[in-house]
Amino acid sequence: MPQGRPIEVEWKHSEEELRQLYNQAKHVERRTRYQALWLIRGGRTMTEVSKIVDRHYDTICRWMDWYRESGLSEIANRLPGQAGGAESYLTSEQEAQLVALANEGRFRTAREIQHWLNEQFDVDYTRKGVYSLLERLEIVWKVPRPTNPKANPDQQESWKKGGCKMS
Repeated sequence: MPQGRPIEVEWKHSEEELRQLYNQAKHVERRTRYQALWLIRGGRTMTEVSKIVDRHYDTICRWMDWYRESGLSEIANRLPGQAGGAESYLTSEQEAQLVALANEGRFRTAREIQHWLNEQFDVDYTRKGVYSLLERLEIVWKVPRPTNPKANPDQQESWKKGGCKMS
């Protein structure tokens, strides 16, 4: 059966060391990467390994490139969701000001915050961006539903207990 070109790697770790790292790893993604390296070090092809660890062939190639360049440190530290993302449009002082005003009840809607940010700091957030900002700043609006000032609490309680009496 024909195989691809041989994998050219200057291995810095033995097959046994990679197996031990695989067995000891707590983080699932690191464990998967160590398993892939261990299997490749043991003589498996990258195509076989991609099927075993259920990752795309290109992903295995990328992991091997990282290993060639920097060893295990790159494999262990480049994890999904830890890239940091884009920088905030607001400074920490501006964020603190927004949190303070939101906690005082200054805003009722994300659209109000969007307009306020634009007027105050000349920053253009989309509505979705405002929601993301609110989540990141842990601003939560949980307020009770409004009640009619003419509502009679006694009548409401009796209705809850007995329901509507039909005549």
